[in-house]
Amino acid sequence: MTIALRPRLLPVISVGLVLGSCLGLSSVHAQPACIASAIATKAKPLNLSSRLVEGDRCHQKGDDASAKQWYEIAKKPFESIEEKGKLLEKNEDPTQLSTKGKVFWRNYQQANAPTLGTGTFVPLFLLTENDPNFIPGHMALVQAFEKAPEWCEKKGNAPVCEGHATNKAEALSHVSAIFPEDAALAEAKIAAFAENKDYLDASIAARQFSLQQNDSLVTNQYSELADKYMGKYRSALKRDLIAKTVLGCGISTLLGGNLSGCGVASMLLEGESSFGARMSAATKQQTQIITNPDVQKYVTEIGQHLVPYTGREDFQYEFTVIQDPAINAFAMPGGKVFVNSGAILAANSSAELAGLLSHEIAHAVLSHGYQQVTQSSFMANLTSMVPFGEVVHALTDKAHSRSKEREADDLG
Repeated sequence: MTIALRPRLLPVISVGLVLGSCLGLSSVHAQPACIASAIATKAKPLNLSSRLVEGDRCHQKGDDASAKQWYEIAKKPFESIEEKGKLLEKNEDPTQLSTKGKVFWRNYQQANAPTLGTGTFVPLFLLTENDPNFIPGHMALVQAFEKAPEWCEKKGNAPVCEGHATNKAEALSHVSAIFPEDAALAEAKIAAFAENKDYLDASIAARQFSLQQNDSLVTNQYSELADKYMGKYRSALKRDLIAKTVLGCGISTLLGGNLSGCGVASMLLEGESSFGARMSAATKQQTQIITNPDVQKYVTEIGQHLVPYTGREDFQYEFTVIQDPAINAFAMPGGKVFVNSGAILAANSSAELAGLLSHEIAHAVLSHGYQQVTQSSFMANLTSMVPFGEVVHALTDKAHSRSKEREADDLG
């Protein structure tokens, strides 16, 4: 999907020299050696790109002190990372709420009734947005969804849900994201996913919580829980696929560039990794891939740095660069991520590219593309023939739903 890049709170490491040459651009500043001091810009003013290139040149020559000077004069200082990264402190005392928060909490308590409606949900949405560290507010919203899980889908009520949780599991996901180390919240979220039979989400939540633990016993406990729900997810998906096949389907093959619905089903039954590998190979044949080792190494190193935090260890993650000026990226099942050269060049830092890759990795981790095909028109009539390219197109160009994009944003 097309992504608007946003800055992250990480150091800037430009790759202007490498990408500029490998992706078909000329260097904006080509002095043969690192300028020892960034003060030299007073004598010869340089633009932003040139300063970043000089910083890279110094870094490559081992002069990190000079490189740091170049980066600092090229980019304005970030806001205080300490303040931005400071975790919220839990608040369970209504008297410590903000002035607005106290009003929202009071409105909720006055409106709380057996039949939940606008007077209950709206104050809670506003409260959790205004005072995100107030745990009782989040838990009240969870309880409200337990009693009326369909509330956000009712006519006239949906607009207020935009950007907020729409069910119990989502509400728990939001609060556990604010307090990721809280075991009680993590357990409640995992249980909510399992209750809805969202076994993939339950597995990922358990795996991610296990990665944050220093206690090996706790890590093992949640890792086992992750494996358990991953097994349930795979079993349920396989049963669903088998149920969609018809007697005599067998193993279909490509016929003149076409594939039957039975063939798609057979490939899906091989599993996400195998199916994704097939689709990835087909995509590489149909697009112009950049094979330059420097570009590939740069993107792969950033992508692989994110992999340990995905919560899925059953994929062979792969990152491929396409020669295309459009700012775009997409993911195939099984962790196969493609990113356009235009998106790399548009990124102002490694962190921005990491943000884009993490979003696409999340689509793969959450099996969005795989589920999209299992629920596609290809499976409606298994005996019909469809161009093989249409299957690839469904994975690369078809937009994900707004809820799936939000899920990928959250996980990313």
